[in-house]
Amino acid sequence: MYFSVTTTTQPSDVAVPSGGTAVFTCVVDLRDRNANTDDIKWDSMGNAITRASTDPYMVENDFEEGDQLISTLTIKNVNTQHAGLYQFVLSLNDCDVMSREAFLTILTAVITTQPSDITVCNGGAAVFTCVVDRNGTDITSDDVMWQQMRMNGGISTLYSSLTGRVPFNITTTISGDILTSTLTVTGVTDSNVLGTSLYRCVVNDLMSRNASPLISTDTTGPPGTPINIRVSEISSTSFVVQWDEVDDADHYIVNWRDDGGSVRESTTSLISITITQLSPNTTYNVTVTAGNICGSGTVSDILIVTSNVTLLVGPSITTLSLVCTSISSTMMFGPSITTLSLVTSSTMMLLTASASSAPCVYMPTQSQSDSSSLSTGVAVAVTFTITFIITLTVSVVITFLITFVIVKRKFEKIYKTTHQSTQQMPLYETVITPAITKSDVKLEANPAYGTSDRVAMNDNPAYLSCK
Repeated sequence: MYFSVTTTTQPSDVAVPSGGTAVFTCVVDLRDRNANTDDIKWDSMGNAITRASTDPYMVENDFEEGDQLISTLTIKNVNTQHAGLYQFVLSLNDCDVMSREAFLTILTAVITTQPSDITVCNGGAAVFTCVVDRNGTDITSDDVMWQQMRMNGGISTLYSSLTGRVPFNITTTISGDILTSTLTVTGVTDSNVLGTSLYRCVVNDLMSRNASPLISTDTTGPPGTPINIRVSEISSTSFVVQWDEVDDADHYIVNWRDDGGSVRESTTSLISITITQLSPNTTYNVTVTAGNICGSGTVSDILIVTSNVTLLVGPSITTLSLVCTSISSTMMFGPSITTLSLVTSSTMMLLTASASSAPCVYMPTQSQSDSSSLSTGVAVAVTFTITFIITLTVSVVITFLITFVIVKRKFEKIYKTTHQSTQQMPLYETVITPAITKSDVKLEANPAYGTSDRVAMNDNPAYLSCK
């Protein structure tokens, strides 16, 4: 009775750089079936690879205890011709046992940045750059070569190596899998062979495109020196630097640094730049240099700029420092301050700014979140200012309540007097006693109006009543 043969470990896909070694492995459980090395082969797209095959192929077959067969295919010094599918095949009397197909990928270096034509100043230097992704290969700087092809009257010559030749300079650096090579050609003009040649980079069997220098005859040298360097829009963290335009300049290099700090640089094609991320109340030295394809001109005079202080703004006051009596600053949330004066009284002490509507105390170096180092004077000023505001608010409320009560009482008195004076009263009163007859009715005069002969009973019938 035969048991089916089982492939317990399939060969896996392999990716190997050119010149490397590829290895495929297959494990088979024979299940007591008899097999020998002549029954084993590896197939590569119809081509059989066995123990008898020669370099770069090598097949090893090991029969382990437990009826396991381990077959290994090794391919040395691989190249692009070895890329493709590989499959293990075991030929038995009644069947063939085959593994899955495994793919071999050959990793090769690739030029990711080609050298390009470059415009240079007549008599200047041309710089060409080539970047290669080594993709796991063992390419080194020794494998890089720059070549020149001369053009004589429109007729090209063969490429020649530039290694070790003057006036050519080649530098190559490697970082991880990235190789960067630079060729610098000095003294390029529109009339010499340097300016009319083609240049290319060669890395083993990789060749870049051709590149050539483009000579500019309009620009004959570096530009002049920027003048009238000036500053505007100064704040605690930024300011704007401006200058006059320089002939033949196509860009400007602006440098700035504080005392003891590192130099920072920015390039612009405009004649102004906004410098940001500054420290408050710090002095900076600023210079401007004009440049073009022929190089950079001379550096401008140094412009000295001091950034503004940071003013802390609270709900009711603006915080400044007692130590400054004459400054030119801009509040973060207020107008410009030119003059400070100290105001004191029995209930408050604060600083006022001549151009500011809010009381303030100047603090030049502290941030908004750092109040631990405020001077005693600042603390007193803030305390008295807050106390004054609270006292003023309470006084206004009490005054309003007292005024309201006084006005209310006066209004009630005037209303009562006016109402009583306009109320109508009768001229006579009729006094009626119970159980009387008509003859018993008498008419009495109202004392409030006195007596009058012209008043008769019949004239005032409404004032007679009987019960």
